[in-house]
Amino acid sequence: MIRIGSFFEGAALRLEHVFFPPVFRNDPDTEFEIPGINELLTDDAELSMDNEKGVWTLRRSEKDYAPRIVWPAFPAEPGPVFLWHHASGEIPYTTPGPWGRINMFNRLFLSSRSPVPRYAAAYVQAPFHETQREFRLKAYESAASTLEMTAASILMIEKSVSYLKAKGYGPVLVAGYSLGGVAAAWHMILFDTADVYIPVAASADFHSMLFSGFLPVGGDAGRKKNLACYKGAFDLSSGLKRDMAAKCFPLLGEQDELVPRERSRRVWDGFDVVWVHEGHFTLYMRHDTVWKHIQSRI
Repeated sequence: MIRIGSFFEGAALRLEHVFFPPVFRNDPDTEFEIPGINELLTDDAELSMDNEKGVWTLRRSEKDYAPRIVWPAFPAEPGPVFLWHHASGEIPYTTPGPWGRINMFNRLFLSSRSPVPRYAAAYVQAPFHETQREFRLKAYESAASTLEMTAASILMIEKSVSYLKAKGYGPVLVAGYSLGGVAAAWHMILFDTADVYIPVAASADFHSMLFSGFLPVGGDAGRKKNLACYKGAFDLSSGLKRDMAAKCFPLLGEQDELVPRERSRRVWDGFDVVWVHEGHFTLYMRHDTVWKHIQSRI
């Protein structure tokens, strides 16, 4: 099992370096200023809701992109709600054909084999994720674009949680895979308004994920990895508080090369982390494992 998992992770790593444009390729190789995450969580955002179509959109002034939340069926009556944020580069579950069906949200909540019996679920879609082309060109071209993307998701989650709770919905659970798990963890650190958080294959230390060696880095990769501006912008793990462990339950893979295990152990110290014998991509294919973990925490 170790050999099989390592083979798939290694193959995925090689493919990413062949097909994925270098991360932060438009950034300089020397120290520069990156906007703080709090600067990007502005209050000028307006939540536009169309419950008939099941689409909520976050509109922000001077931004040409907008995160969305898509409801397969918006719940008419208040009750438990599950907000699920997709993985980085994942094709929306609404995409026709096999690529939409393989989306983890589809497998967890909508397929005929879905294990979810009672939660109204919504899909949080980050900017730059309408198509694979848009994702590869825009999501990680610079530190600013990556922070903008992540901040938009966090703000979308916060506006939605606030609205749902004001209308009597709850408990509200926020979970996600990889990038989605980062957004869930950072929402807890910055707002902490949901009832349960479940980051899967993710760390609040986004810096260690981005520079794990899994993704190619533009320019002078070794120098960029050690730039303090990146560490300051992408590592919010110092904001994790021990009392958050009562509502946050990470699920991590022991063979995950994108989420370094030893670093993750330090980041999530004091939290009830469940480790499974999987890698970043093999865990993604095991929605039953993900759901069993979720079910054990709600």
